[in-house]
Amino acid sequence: MRGAMWPGDSKWEVTSTGSLEPASLKKLTLCYICEHLGTLCNIVPAAPRTFCYRMPPDHKIQSTNNAEELRIDLEKLSKSSNESDLDKFKSNVTENSSIDELVIPINVGSDTKSDSLIIRFKNPDPWDERNLIPYSAFDVPNYGKVYEKSNSADPPADDSKLQDIFSKNKFNFKFRFPVYLSPHTAAMLLEELDRCGMLNDSVLSLFNNSQILLYEVNIHRCGEHITGEGLRFLRHNNLHKLSLHFLNNVAPGTIARSLNTWTRRNLAVLSLQHFNPPTPIPHAVLPENQLCMLTGQLPFLLELDLCRNEYLGTDELSFILKCLPVLRKLDISNCCLIYTLEPLLQVSFQLRHLNISNLRLQNVCVAVTVLRTLVKLRYFDCRHVSFGDETEQKFHEMLTEPTFAPDLEVLDVAFHLQLSQEVLTKFLSTHPKIRFVGLIIVPLCADFNTSKWPSVKFLREIGPVGDTGLVNTLSDCLTHYKNSSGLVSSILQQINSISAIANTPQPILVANILRMMELHQKLTHVQVAGTACLYNLTTGSLGPAINPLLLRSVVHVTIHAMNSHISQQFEPPNVESRPLFQQLQKNGFQLLCCDQVLHNVSFNQYWVARMALHALHGFNDESIDLMAVGICSILAAKLTNEQTASLGSNLFMTKLLMLVENRINTCNADITLQFTLSALWNLTDESPNTCGIFITREGLKVLIKLLNSFPDNTSVETKVLGLINNVAEVPMLRIELLRSPIVSLLREQLKSEHIAVSYFAAGISAHLLCADKDAWAVRKNLPYQELREELGEAVMSWESPKDEMVAYKSFHPFLPLLHYSDCPQVQLWALWALHHVTVKNSKYYCPMLIREEIPSLLERLYEESSSSAAYVSEFAGMLLELVRQYKLEQCDVDAATVTLVWQSKRQRQRKQQ
Repeated sequence: MRGAMWPGDSKWEVTSTGSLEPASLKKLTLCYICEHLGTLCNIVPAAPRTFCYRMPPDHKIQSTNNAEELRIDLEKLSKSSNESDLDKFKSNVTENSSIDELVIPINVGSDTKSDSLIIRFKNPDPWDERNLIPYSAFDVPNYGKVYEKSNSADPPADDSKLQDIFSKNKFNFKFRFPVYLSPHTAAMLLEELDRCGMLNDSVLSLFNNSQILLYEVNIHRCGEHITGEGLRFLRHNNLHKLSLHFLNNVAPGTIARSLNTWTRRNLAVLSLQHFNPPTPIPHAVLPENQLCMLTGQLPFLLELDLCRNEYLGTDELSFILKCLPVLRKLDISNCCLIYTLEPLLQVSFQLRHLNISNLRLQNVCVAVTVLRTLVKLRYFDCRHVSFGDETEQKFHEMLTEPTFAPDLEVLDVAFHLQLSQEVLTKFLSTHPKIRFVGLIIVPLCADFNTSKWPSVKFLREIGPVGDTGLVNTLSDCLTHYKNSSGLVSSILQQINSISAIANTPQPILVANILRMMELHQKLTHVQVAGTACLYNLTTGSLGPAINPLLLRSVVHVTIHAMNSHISQQFEPPNVESRPLFQQLQKNGFQLLCCDQVLHNVSFNQYWVARMALHALHGFNDESIDLMAVGICSILAAKLTNEQTASLGSNLFMTKLLMLVENRINTCNADITLQFTLSALWNLTDESPNTCGIFITREGLKVLIKLLNSFPDNTSVETKVLGLINNVAEVPMLRIELLRSPIVSLLREQLKSEHIAVSYFAAGISAHLLCADKDAWAVRKNLPYQELREELGEAVMSWESPKDEMVAYKSFHPFLPLLHYSDCPQVQLWALWALHHVTVKNSKYYCPMLIREEIPSLLERLYEESSSSAAYVSEFAGMLLELVRQYKLEQCDVDAATVTLVWQSKRQRQRKQQ
């Protein structure tokens, strides 16, 4: 059982043993082409077919993009003009058309003599360098490529204009270099683009090339984005197989016109699942039915799949089958307008494969009579077939007859609630060639003894939890019924009921669930059941045992499911379905809210943080509040300053502060409050705009009230002071902090026995001491000198803690403090903070010091500090020593690398000698 786990992870395959192996070189190449399509192709706007021409003096300049309209206008001109007017017309035609020439029959004057007017147009090269569009403007929404980005600045996941650029405009794609693909490889590339959700009219122009030929076309996921213009590439391909699903914008007649003569005579396989053309197909006159006309032009069709065709009725089916004398395989499942099987009589002697699942037949006697004539039938799928008010007894009696399909190999009778063990036993006895029987949700056969038929594979009703081989059975059921969304959802629910107590990793089952969710991306009930299963199979003690690549696929498919249905979360199709969409978001957050996922898996962190904040605003659920703020508190620290600024909007800030106020009112310092404060702390880090919104929304008042409500909670105090410290880093906002209650609070917290609390209180004090003198002058009663002295005393009293108290994205906020020579205590706090984090993690912070050119500033402080500020010189010297040691270590590493390279080169030379 091989196959790619998820778009973007197609570089790896899950084997039958559950291990991961690299895909083939061809698969890797195709995956690379899909992920870098814009880089590998020239992209130009599709020039409109516009014909501009100047009419005689008494007419105006005309313009049209339709050649037939131009022909009609010119014919009118020829009937009302003389030869001189026509000569003028010929000389005034604007040469900007995309066709070579246009031949128009005309009559000159009153003479009945016919003549032809030949207009030749210049055909400019659309691939001229001046017409090319920079490929950087095209970030095709490849699922894997988008979700893999940890830094979502490229592409911005919430930019719908960028995502929809191809749906609003028509472009032509062409490889930048000569590409010669075999028909098989070209078909694989087309399927890969389709699987990644990248196909539309523009991308399909890539295949409108005589150097890229196809023998088969399979478009199963992107059909709704394709129009008749996109199917033009079919014309120069001689096809044996054509499979187009979800075509909502293409009429059957358009498909017929897109096929060349060779294809019409030789096409063997046609699949039009979920075919819903833009306008209803006319039923009054059968020959005018476009679907009938399409199949009528394919006389040698062997396989026809019309599953879920809303406009296919009994009369249309009869006409279609009449035109297909060699048809072998037919799928008319889920066609709601077919009420009888009588049309099958026209192919009764050649039909070998029949799927009539989910049909609502009106007369069981007629159905049985027709089925008895299918003497060559080998595959028969009659799942969930209903016969109105009639019972299934006659249908079951037919199954037991030896003359019914004597060569039958596969029978699926799932959902036949009245099928008894006696009927099944007699059927097996009278059909020795049978190899497979589907018995899902057949209650009377749940305990059927299958040991008498070892050569037959049974997919039985799922038994109680703990049955031997249950996992394999479930996986087989998913594989066999992958195209049936109802059964897939039911099976996933069964898996969820047992996966909660699973204690061993199930990589094959996990990979199979991912495939089902990929196949049914638009069906919310499948996504809900699938995400619930993935949560139970990959979290807790099972998480570390899951292959990291497989876990990454789980995360990507979960994010895709949540994002695909996020709009329906707030505006569901109907009121009853809203809880279903909310449950999908809840399942996703449960899986993502895990340290192993948030810290070790590569995914689009900005995208997930934004979805979490939207859910925080959209739901009124405490469990979702906890998961959302938990995710934001971790991911916000990993984002760029630009990204955190975009997340700190008024809407989200209001909700986060509301959560804090709710905890104040209930006197509950729970884990939700801790995560909320961490999220606010990280969102305001080096983000002046977010800090401004925080102040505007009266966040400062909320925090002061919070400190008064929980005076002895060190964790709350640390996070609150850290958040206020971010505000103090913004010069224009310091005036908001220069208030007597806040300064009094800082002086009190500077003396705290908890160094983390004292540290952040000192940081706020240092930034306030750097405020403009005018700001302090306005606040006349504020103790500037006392705060300055107490800051220095607090810093000198600290002992370096064992663990790192804080992490910094950059040292930019420290630069103004280091330059502020009027107050050595301010410089002291900045140097102590830099030394604290650098000595704990020199490999991370020493490069940051060097990158921001801080060592030169340290050298000046080391040399110029006065005797009264000797401690400033001392800390500057210690930091310089850390930088020096780091540089020496790097030199040693570089020298060792050079030595290894030299030794390797010498060994290769000796081998060659």
